[in-house]
Amino acid sequence: MIIRNSFRSVLSSFHRITASRQLLAITIILLGFNACYNEPNILGGDLIPSGDKTSVQTTDTFSVAAYTIRTDTLITSNYPIDRNNSFKGSSSVVLGCYNDKKIFGSIKAGFYTRIYQYNEKDSLKYIAVRPHADSLILKLKLQGIWGENNKSVNVRVYRLTGKMDSIKYNNGLVNPNISYHPTQVNEPTVYSGEDTLKIKFTQAFADTLMNVDTSTLGSKIKFVQFMKGLYFTIDSYSDPKGVLYSFANSGSFTMHYMKPTSSGQKKATYSYAIGYFNYFQHDSTTADPALRILSRPLSSITDNTPQDTVFGIEGFGGVRGLIKLKGAKEWKKLMPIAIHRAELRFDIQEHSELPSDSTIKQLYFYSYRSYSSETNVVTEHPLFAKYDNSSYNKAKSYYSIDVTLQLQELLKGKINRDYIIVEPFNVRNRTSSDASAPRDNYMQGLYRTGNNSKPIKLIVTYSKL
Repeated sequence: MIIRNSFRSVLSSFHRITASRQLLAITIILLGFNACYNEPNILGGDLIPSGDKTSVQTTDTFSVAAYTIRTDTLITSNYPIDRNNSFKGSSSVVLGCYNDKKIFGSIKAGFYTRIYQYNEKDSLKYIAVRPHADSLILKLKLQGIWGENNKSVNVRVYRLTGKMDSIKYNNGLVNPNISYHPTQVNEPTVYSGEDTLKIKFTQAFADTLMNVDTSTLGSKIKFVQFMKGLYFTIDSYSDPKGVLYSFANSGSFTMHYMKPTSSGQKKATYSYAIGYFNYFQHDSTTADPALRILSRPLSSITDNTPQDTVFGIEGFGGVRGLIKLKGAKEWKKLMPIAIHRAELRFDIQEHSELPSDSTIKQLYFYSYRSYSSETNVVTEHPLFAKYDNSSYNKAKSYYSIDVTLQLQELLKGKINRDYIIVEPFNVRNRTSSDASAPRDNYMQGLYRTGNNSKPIKLIVTYSKL
């Protein structure tokens, strides 16, 4: 009994000693950690100037302006015409006339075509006596309507006299000196929105194509020199609103004739290759002077250019938006600055004169667009951004695009253009090499500028280094 109690007493003393040593070890470790870290106001804090301490700040006072500018380099073919006269035309072609008497004015749409034979070894050139042409017919499939449904338009087709090569871009702001024979080459054609536009050409024009000499039929270049192309247009009208019909460019252009055979004749056809170039004529002077959107050439915009309360965007090569980052000059004086995020936000401006369904659901942003007269190519220069488009957020009531890298490069002096261009975005036809957004969408929109009661904003999150 005495031995057992003594053992318990020794064991209890051992636990007390061990616990004390553990507590002492923990205390020593904590004191060591504390010696390695000191709050700035305890040790060394006064060695760091307060102006150099990094702090993240957010502001929405960055000065931003917005303007309506004229489109100046809208090419109307997807690819250039090369030396072999090969090309692909517009992704769609448009005919019609739309009269917005209040804000944007009027637009008249027509198109050109270039024609050539699919096969230079076509059997027509081997026929000693050319057969009679029964008919020559063009069919185009309807794919879209802007304006009034079933609105009748009178379609006219003329033979071009000038080279298609001379037509660089046709957005209708400058007359490209269209030249064509005054004699109409199609039979009277009234179109009212049917599934297919069918144009029958005159017998005289069909005979002209049928009787092309053998050497011309055997050369694509010679054929294009002989048949420079066709110009499609409609009779103008001043009716309110009106219509624009859009057609797929995959239509058929077919000659029907009776082909001689050893046993007599049989029905035959020959299809011609055809490429399309849209031509849009915009006239803002027809709009109401009190409501007309004021557009300027891009080159005239400076930091001192006065803003309207709204800026406008119009498809088919009408007007586009320019968002100018005016505050960049002042922010450059604050450099070095680390831009963590720069988000551009702006809202639509509703107007009773615009249809409720006219708001452009998605917008396309880019830095600038250039045109090369040597290659006949329009190039869009992208933003330094992950995405080049933005959909309208109804819940938040604004479009939003991240321009962080764009602002960083601008403040560092790596880019000089302090503006962003805005146009309609067309998902169906957008590719890296095809600047088709404004060509295939006639939606219109009004948006708030920096001079609006609810202005456009650039929200910047940054640190002063």
